[in-house]
Amino acid sequence: MVRLASTLLLLCLCLWPASPFAALPPPALRAARSRGVRLFESGDPPPSPAAPSPALPSELQQEVDSKLSSVGWSIPGGDAELTSDDPFVMAVEASVQARTGGGLDGLLNPARLVNLERSLALARLELAKATGILPGGSTPGTLTLGLLRETLTEEIDDPAITTPEVEDIRREIDKLESQVSTEARTVFKGWLRNLFYGQAALTFALSGVMAFNPDLLFGGFGWYTEPKYALSQSVPVLGFWFWWLFIIPSLRSARPPPLLKSALDTAFFASPAVSFLMPFATKDTGAIWAANLAVVLLCLGKAALDEGGDGGGGGGGKKAPTGAAAFVLKALDFGSGQERGARK
Repeated sequence: MVRLASTLLLLCLCLWPASPFAALPPPALRAARSRGVRLFESGDPPPSPAAPSPALPSELQQEVDSKLSSVGWSIPGGDAELTSDDPFVMAVEASVQARTGGGLDGLLNPARLVNLERSLALARLELAKATGILPGGSTPGTLTLGLLRETLTEEIDDPAITTPEVEDIRREIDKLESQVSTEARTVFKGWLRNLFYGQAALTFALSGVMAFNPDLLFGGFGWYTEPKYALSQSVPVLGFWFWWLFIIPSLRSARPPPLLKSALDTAFFASPAVSFLMPFATKDTGAIWAANLAVVLLCLGKAALDEGGDGGGGGGGKKAPTGAAAFVLKALDFGSGQERGARK
């Protein structure tokens, strides 16, 4: 037993990572680098103690971090949630409006742009910490990520500082500035929205025929009437499942207004429940298709009433989905804008 324990101990020592960052997966490494952290991996020389990077005094640093937290911003590495009425998001939207003539909703991936803008501001904050230079005219009491977003990198940089840590931050800032410039020009074209609406209209008509009278489309095909395939039963079922598979997702992908989008989110979860439960009560596929239509119309009608009751305020204070529902909607609607926050 002693020999076995010694062997296991030796094996553990051999396999132990040479650096506390060596076991981090690539996303964690990138996240650390995006915050200006120099990662010394296996085989890298240790940092030289003779050339430490300048930093803000500890009291000043604490005051900066405290100020950022007090206005709702996390220090680098945090995950503070943004809302559409946050000053930072409104500033991003204003810059997009000036450049493209439309807001964030007009971009192909607005969530990515806001995420990149925030990462860029955080990277500039790390550079300011490393160089000890605050943006011109600012103090720890007035420093915010919105101010850092509008600050030119040259204003907080000191070319005389060439430590590896600062060079990593500079490279990260250059990369983020290039990505922000590219992403801000990826406009969601009108023809793409029309394509999604056309897809929804086409699948709406096709699914109705499949659910009510599939023989009209497929009756002349031998594979459809072949008894061993039983497609005469499967096709009508597929017809009412088209609501969940194609019609609702197509409408959501067309970037509708927030209240309409919220109604379609509700319909996306209600439709499969109807399609799954109603066959226990009826085998009429046309009736099940009509029930799905009724569910979507009810969701849209409720959204219209909410908008009217809220005086057109745009959302009625409805909370964004959380937990599993939020995960499903995010996966279905890539770039829907979770990072820019739920509209209030």
